[in-house]
This record gives sequence, C-alpha cells and structure tokens, in this order.
Amino acid sequence: MSVVQLKVNGHECDSLLDSGSQVTIIFEAWYKQHLSDVPIHPVTGLAIWGLSESSYPYLGYVMVDVEFPAKITGTHETLSVLALICPGPCSPDQTPVILGTNANLFKRLARLCRESAGVDIAQTLGINVDSVSEELSCDPAKISGEDEGVGSVRWLGPGPLSLSPGGDCVAICNVELNEPLGEEVLLVEASPDATLPVGVLLQPMVVPHSEMDVHHFPVLMHNESLKDTVIPVGTVVGHLYSAEPVISTPKTGEFDTNLINFGDSPIPETWKQRLRQALSQRASVFSLHEWDVGLAKGVEHHIRLSDSRPFRERSRRLAPADIDDVRKHIQELMKSGIIKESRSPYASPIVIARKKNGSVRMCIDYRTLNARTVPDQYTTPRIDDALDCLSGSRWFSVLDLRSGYYQIAMSEQDKEKTAFICPLGFYQFERMPQGITGAPATFQRLMEKAVGDMNLIQVLVYLDDLIVFGKSLEEHEERLLKVLDRLAQVGLKVSLDKCQFCQTKVKYVGHIVSAEGVATDPDKVKAVSTWPQPTDLKSLRSFLGFCGYYRRFIANYAAIVRPLTELTKGYAPTQRGKKWEKDRSKAYLKESEPFGDRWNQSCSDAFEQIIQCLTNAPVLAFADPCKPYILHVDASLKGLGAVLYQEHSSGLQPVAFASRKLSNSEQKYPIHQLEFLALKWAVVDKFHDYLYGARFTVRTDNNPLTYVLTTAKLSATGHRWLAALSTYDFDVLYRPGKNNTDADLLSRNMADEEIREGWQSISETDVRAICQEVHVDLKLSKSPRYVEQLAASPECIPDVYAFPVQLECDFLEQKSIADLTRAQKNDVVLRKVIEALKQGTWPTEVKVNSELWLMKREKNRLLIKEGLLFRCSQTPSGEEVSQLVLPTEFREDVCRLLHDDMGHLGVERTTDLIRSRFYWPKMACEVEQYIKNCGECITRKTPCSKAAPLHQITSNGPMDLVCIDFLSLEPDSKGISNILVVTDHFTRYAQAFPSRNQTARTVAKILVDKYFVHYGLPGRIHSDQGRDFESNLIKELLLLLGIRKSRTTPYHPQGDAQPERFNRTLLSMLGTLGHEKKRQWSQHVGYLVHAYNSTKCDATGYSPYYLMFGREARLPVDLCFQTSAEGTEERQHFQYVAKLKKDLKEAYQLASETSNKVHQRNKRAYDSSIKFQVLDVGDRVLLKNLGLRGKHKLQSV
Repeated sequence: MSVVQLKVNGHECDSLLDSGSQVTIIFEAWYKQHLSDVPIHPVTGLAIWGLSESSYPYLGYVMVDVEFPAKITGTHETLSVLALICPGPCSPDQTPVILGTNANLFKRLARLCRESAGVDIAQTLGINVDSVSEELSCDPAKISGEDEGVGSVRWLGPGPLSLSPGGDCVAICNVELNEPLGEEVLLVEASPDATLPVGVLLQPMVVPHSEMDVHHFPVLMHNESLKDTVIPVGTVVGHLYSAEPVISTPKTGEFDTNLINFGDSPIPETWKQRLRQALSQRASVFSLHEWDVGLAKGVEHHIRLSDSRPFRERSRRLAPADIDDVRKHIQELMKSGIIKESRSPYASPIVIARKKNGSVRMCIDYRTLNARTVPDQYTTPRIDDALDCLSGSRWFSVLDLRSGYYQIAMSEQDKEKTAFICPLGFYQFERMPQGITGAPATFQRLMEKAVGDMNLIQVLVYLDDLIVFGKSLEEHEERLLKVLDRLAQVGLKVSLDKCQFCQTKVKYVGHIVSAEGVATDPDKVKAVSTWPQPTDLKSLRSFLGFCGYYRRFIANYAAIVRPLTELTKGYAPTQRGKKWEKDRSKAYLKESEPFGDRWNQSCSDAFEQIIQCLTNAPVLAFADPCKPYILHVDASLKGLGAVLYQEHSSGLQPVAFASRKLSNSEQKYPIHQLEFLALKWAVVDKFHDYLYGARFTVRTDNNPLTYVLTTAKLSATGHRWLAALSTYDFDVLYRPGKNNTDADLLSRNMADEEIREGWQSISETDVRAICQEVHVDLKLSKSPRYVEQLAASPECIPDVYAFPVQLECDFLEQKSIADLTRAQKNDVVLRKVIEALKQGTWPTEVKVNSELWLMKREKNRLLIKEGLLFRCSQTPSGEEVSQLVLPTEFREDVCRLLHDDMGHLGVERTTDLIRSRFYWPKMACEVEQYIKNCGECITRKTPCSKAAPLHQITSNGPMDLVCIDFLSLEPDSKGISNILVVTDHFTRYAQAFPSRNQTARTVAKILVDKYFVHYGLPGRIHSDQGRDFESNLIKELLLLLGIRKSRTTPYHPQGDAQPERFNRTLLSMLGTLGHEKKRQWSQHVGYLVHAYNSTKCDATGYSPYYLMFGREARLPVDLCFQTSAEGTEERQHFQYVAKLKKDLKEAYQLASETSNKVHQRNKRAYDSSIKFQVLDVGDRVLLKNLGLRGKHKLQSV
C-alpha cells in the first residue's frame, strides 16, 4: 500500500492505493465537503468485511471521475470509478480516499511494471519489487481491449437470458476460438468492450483447455442492478485469454548439503553427489532447525469428549533451576505458532523433565482430558508384521519427521481443550500436542494418506518414522525422491540430521534392518543385561513389556517366561485401565507389595535366561512370498510351539518363532488333540498373514497328524479346526521327534526336570491319552517318548488299552459288566431301587423323590440279571426286550452317540433309538432338552416359528407411502432381466418398469422420469436394504425432493409385503404368456400391470386404478360394448370435481375400513401360532450369518 495524490471530480486529495481492498471508499466527511452535489445511490445485498472480520457500514455508492498523474500511469488519464461512501471522521492523518482493485488503475500498473519504467514507478509508489508471490497472471494488453484474446464466450440461447435483481445464473454458452490451442490454461473475463447490460457481471474463472467443452461452457452471471435484466441471444459475455502461471519460489534459508548423512554407505562418490543435488532441489521438505516445523494441509485433530464439562487442574511448582529454561521453551513455542495464550475453561498441569543433552522437555499431564476422550480406533501397524514388506530389499533410507505431532493443526473448536497452566502463564496448543488420546491415530492416518499407494510397497510408515527400501540403487533413489515429493505436497518436513540415506543396514523402530533380515537393536537390548531384578508387579510388567516387543526373536519365549507370568496372578483384575468391581470373597494381592518369597529360584532362572536370549537373539530372515514356507509344529503337556522357515541359499532360515502355554482347559486335552491344536493355532492364529494363499509344508513328529486331512475321524471340535484349516494349501509330513527339536523345545520348558528313575503308578486318564496316540503293542520301543513324559513304564499299560486309535476319534471303550454294575451302584436312585427289589420293601422317601417314585411304578417290569438292573418291555410286534436301566453317569454319552453321531435326528427319532435300548426316569424330557441345547441342531434346524405378533404398515391416502422393490427374471431377447416394482401402499396401485440392471442410477432415473412426473411426489418411500435403494445417490435425490425414506429390517421381506405379493402375482401372469411372448416379456409387462390395476383388490374393496384416479379404467371391452358410464352425461368442471371429491372420500373411508378388517382377520390367524420369546439383558443368543457368499448348504452355520 502507498499514498499518492490524485484528483476526484477535479478535487485534489491524497489517496491510499490498497491492492487488498476490493472496493473504493470515500469517507463521508470529505464527500460532504467536496462532492455533495453527486447523488448517493442505494445498495442492497452487499456486505463489506474489514480486517477485524466485522462488517463495515456504508451509506451507498457514487460514480466519480478519478484523474491519475503521469508519474503514476505514465500519462494523464481519467477513469470512472464506483466508490462507496462510508461514515467516519476525516482527520488530518487519515486519507479521505481508499482506491481499491475495482479501479482499472491496477491493470495499468501491471502493464507498466513489465516495461522499463516499471521499476521507477514501483519505487515512486514505495512498492517492494522483491516481494515474493505466487499468482496466475495474463498479458494486460489482452485484458485492456488491445487484444480480443484467443476466443470469445457467446450466449446462443435458447431464448434470451433473464436475470432477476441481485440474482445469479449459470449460463451454458458456446466458445468461439480465434486460433488452435494446445495444453494451455485459459482465463475467462468480461472484456471492457463486452456488450453486457449495465449491472451484469461475469465471474472470472480459470479453466484448462483440455477440460473445456466449446459447445457446453458454463459461466456464472450476476445481476447487481435493481431491475430485471435480459441478455439477448448472440451476446458476447466475455473473452478467453491465454494465462501463464508465474511462480516465484520463496527463500527458505541456506540448505547445507554437508548435513546429508550417508554414514558408511558403500555407494560411490558420484552417486552421493547426484543425491545431494537431487535433495537440495527439495530443500523445502527439510527442517533447518528445531522450530522449523511444517504444517500438514487439510488435516486437523479433533477431540471428542464423552463428558464436555470443563475441568481445571492445579498448577504445579517449578524448580528454580528450570524456570529460565521453561520460559525460553514457551517463548520458542509461541514464536513458532505452536501455542498461544489462552482463556480456556480447561486447564491441565505441566511436568518438566530433562533430556539426555540437558535441555528441557515440557510434558502436559492430560490424564483428566484423556479419561473423557472418546478414543479413535485407527491403530498403528504391528511392527513385526510391517517389517515383512522389506523382503528382498538391499538399500534403505530412514526419514524422521521434525516434531511430527506439531505439524498437525488442532481444530478450532478443540484448541481450548489442550490448554495447560504453569507458573509462567496459561496457554493452549495451536498444533497437536503429545500425550493426548487419539494423537497417534491421527498422525498414522495422515502419514498413510501422505504416501498413498506407496505404503508397504515402496515405503513403510510407523508414526513419524519412515523407511524407504529398494532392491537396486536406481529403484531406491526413485522411491526416495518420490516419498519426499509427497511429503512436501502435504506440507510435512523431515529432520535432516536424523535421516539416513542409501544404507545397507539401518536402525528402524528398535530393530536392525538389512538385506539379511531383521535383528534386535544392540543399543536397545544391551540395557537389559543390567536390568535390575523386578521386585513388585509394576517393575515385572515393565520388564515383560520390553521383552515382549522382541519375542519374535526368541524361541521358546512362552515357556521361558512362564514362571514370571505366574507371578502376575492373584491381583485385582483390570479392564481398559479401570478396576473391576472386586469380589469381596477373594483376597487380592497389592500391586505395590514386594514379591518376597514368591520370587523363587525358577523365577531367577527365567529372568537370567530371557536376558541371555535377548542379548544373543538371532537374525530372522525376511519373508519372501515367492518362496515356499516350511512350518514346524509341536505340542507338549506344557505348551505349543512353532517355527516358520524358508529355504535360502544358506539353507533353512527362520522367519518367525511362536510359542504359548496351555490354558487350564487345554491342559486336559489328550496329546493327539494338543498336536492338532498346535497345527491350527500356528497356521490360523500366528502365521495367517504369511501362509494364507501360499503353498507350504507342515512337519510334525506326530505321525497320526498326517492323516488329519484324509482319513481321520474327527469330533465336533476337530471338525471346527479342520474347517478353519480348509482355506490353506499345505501338506503334512511326518518328522521323527529327534529331527523336530526346534518346535519341540518351543512347546516344552527347556529346563525340564529329568525323568525320575523307576516305575510309577499313573492314572487311568493318562493311560487312555497315551493309547489314543500310539500303538503300544510291540511298537512301544520305537516311540516311548509320550510314556516317558508321564514318567511311566510301557509295561505297566494294561492290554485292554493297547489298541491303535485314529486321530481325534472320541475314545469309546467297551463297558464291561463290572463297569455297568459299579455305575448302577454309584447312582443314588438306582442303588436304592436294586436294594428295594432284593429286599422287597421300598424306602419311605419314595414319595418325595420323583425319580424313585417313577421307578416304583415300573417295579413289575424291573428285574436283575447278572447283577444288572433291566426293564422289560414289548416291541410293537409283541417281541419282549430288556432295556438296560442306565445310570446317570452314562446318559449324556448315550445321547451323544445316538444323536450327535447318528446325524442329529429329531426328538422323536432319537428317543425311539434310545428307548429300544435303555430306560431311565424322565428319559423323553431329558432327550428333548439335550437336543434343544445341541449347537448343531440350533444353527442348522432353525424353527420357522413366528416370534412376534403381526403388525400393519399404515398409510393415509394415495402417494402417502410408496413401496419399491426389484424383481429379477431370466433375460429376454433384449437382455433385460430386472423389473423395478413401485406400489402405492394405500391404493395398491402398482407400476413395473423393466431395466437392464439394478444400479442406483437406474432407480433414480426411473423414479424421476417415469413415476414422479406422472403421479407426483410421495410423502415417503419404503424399500428393503438393497445397495441400489440405500445408496448416497438415492438419499441425496430424496433429500432434494423432500421425500422421507424408510426401509425393512435385513432379510425380512415381510416388511415390504406389497411389492413382494405383487411380484408373485406378476410372475404368475408372465408365466401365462405364450412361448414367443415370453422371449419378449419386457414388452408385455405394462399391459399385464394395467390389467392388475383394473381389477378389484380384496384388501380394499376397490380397484387400485379407481382409488388412484377416482374412476374405473376404460378397457377395450368397454369401448366394444359401450359399457363404460364415464363421459355419457354432460356436466361442468366444478360438478365433476364435486362429485369426484365426494366419491373419493367415500371410497377412501370404505377402503380403509375394509383394509383394517382384512388385517385384523389375518392378524388373528397369524398370532394364534406365534411363540413369544422373552429375552432379558445378558441372555446369550445366536446371530444368524446371512452374509455368506457361495453355496453353504452343507456348512455349519
């Protein structure tokens, strides 16, 4: 801005040249003194805003002649300028006139500044010629009328273009080009000689030539006048000018290429120089000092609170030695625009810490704020999974953002929530601070969007750390420069002093990454060698958390740390950082209580062993998806173990280790089931990301496991595991235990106690588990390992158990008479029955014991044979059979064998199978209850019972509610295979529109072009939840038209009953067409629908056509036999309208009554067979999965 002398209507005055003002202003005092003879014209609809973002008042406008001296414009020139008259004093130090950009002076100055006199003129006006800007400019000669540009924009109709006062209009014009154009950028403006009416303005615009349609060119016209204005056909409304982008790069300070860290990179010096030059051209992406932080474009951090009530924490004292450092730190934050002074109702305290270099680290204690913040579930990637994408790479560069969180702006409404208080003042963050919930999610989301499709393919992003990788140096350089360009586009800056370029081995998020693979960072893990022994729960959790970060490098991790994890038991449970309600009956340990005697020698051994493993961790190879995998799995009575390998030139290289201990329930599994569990766990749970879609081989020392995919008989659990494994492509190979030591050691504690010498008695359950795994007879010497693990001698196993059993087959041993006799005697009821039969007297408690009373009723049929209790009965053929009276111990087994293993038959069939063999009191009820609780029967045999009473969807008149649905058929000769059915709910009037597809665009076009224009807009549209009906296009269309939308519940067609019922009717009608007509069924749909609408509907008592239009449809037969009464009598329009209103009122009332009666009748019939299900909070229910793709008729639901 500068002040110059000029003349306004011949009166000399000082004027402020303000290129930032869009209007010219004359203050009221100077106007009254010099221009009182010039009338002030009123203005409406115009708002002026000043620097304070408040509206600026004005009285109106005047047209004045402004004369510019030659020293400004190069020659004396007078221009007509529109100026606003604004109130305000005209003090001596205030210029009376502010000249804005609506005067053509600035265009003249733009031209002159291109000439030799431009610098002199700019210096005369006090303009800084070195000012930096980025603008889109064009040759002023073309704008000033000396050149008509490269083309013109002309209004060609249809008809004149009408503009209302103060109105806007988008006019579709034609473009007439004067010369052929290439890939140019064009500027559209109204030329000075344009023949536009007074007050009509053309909105300037910039458009690339490649995107311009010369026959359909939209421009925005605005009528500033107070009267209707018409633009005649053929009027030139503007001209096109060729624009050239003129970009001046701002100075960013000195970029020192010596700061580029190549370290010990083996690349030649020529490559280093080449990269230095390429990086220096991208200097704007590098931060030059600590407070040179970027600002991400288009991203803000939001804080959503579950409790928005303000809070205020007390300020904490600062140590005298910290005050000066904290003051300087706050001043730097203020200077950098990261914080500002605050008046927020929120206040969090600060915490001061010192960095290793002695500088201050100011942290904000946001615990109160975080407790109220709704978390963002966008998670950071698992680093152990993400590192696998580096497979095959040989060159690496690491980029570290400068104060990454500070490069994201806070949303305006959430800045006050970040306020912090300290003895030096009260401030709030303009940028995203550290320590708030949701900040990592916002940052990770930004970084992944910044690199876009390069993520996990060319660059790996983990918060503010990026690693660029490549197989060759050329590929790596291309990717590195591409990543830097994308960061610059987003507005981010990286810390040059922390970047590593073109390395063969780099440190990245606690790992050493190289072409050989990934290993632990020695600088990180060497500290564990001096880690103090944990003394309480807090210190133990800290140690286990650190070790868990590197567990993928440690074989047998779960078994090693088991003594330490056992120490974490006995404390009050927690969830999401909040204590659960304690069980008063339990005595919990205190978290601050020392371990004391609970820390024993096994804990010390585990602590030392895990330290030894961490400091000697192996290098894991990168997973190569092009190479096959080999998986070793094993299980023991203590845990599961797995090792994933790939073949490399140096032999098998481990990719990942995995191990875990067994749960309490899993510890009861037989060994063969544990081996199967280990296979399922390793493939599905641990290494799914590696193995899904890849061919691999499983090696196991469990020979029966090799039959799991072929001939093994499996239980229900085994079938579930097999179903989970069925999506993987693998073979199972047997490998003797001595050759499978890696996975075997992972599954068992490496410090197993030596097997005690001598024989030892073992339980029968253990013996059965052994015999389900191995064939003991004569082959025990070849595989005694499982027996040895139980510290038992093979010779102690009874012969009755020494038989081979197939994998996962439920062990069903033959019940001897002694076993059955023992079970009956152990049964409380049966023991008393047997004693009563032997003694001839029944106990007195028979009246209160229902089972005993039922047994007494059968006493004439009961007998004892060979010590066993039986019940005699007859078959329908008269044959007498003996039913074993089954003790409680075996009843569930019998139900499982005769129901689960017999194909899950129904209640009656299963009961007949059991009754023909066994008897026990209340057998039918127990069998029915067992089947009701059978998971397979519940999911596969869902009853068709009606669970809720029938409800009616109501409407109040025609077009109050319209229902839509699609009907799919075989394609006709034209390829049409769909019908959009539209039914008016009140009148039952239906329309059917054949279509080639079911897209949302087709639905919208049919509704607008074929339905709404004929029948008007409905009050509400009802449909199912098809994607075509629930799309954003349909939502926006209905919102624009003011139509409400409702939908059915998923997979419940009864909620849209009318279209469904009409679909059946229409299908039936189409089925009656002849063979040739069926091939062209789409041409006959309209006739059939009209026939349907013309017939009486039982639900209303009228035809849909009559209720919709107030008269019956005139059919061909009416014309033939002249049976239609419509139009036979003469009457006036008002008479017809009166009669129509009267008839329709009666018809609507009668139709509603008839519809209600029909509904009530149907409701009574429907509700008579419903079965109410009363559900309470906490009840477990099944959710039917209806979203499966493909055929699943035989699959478990």
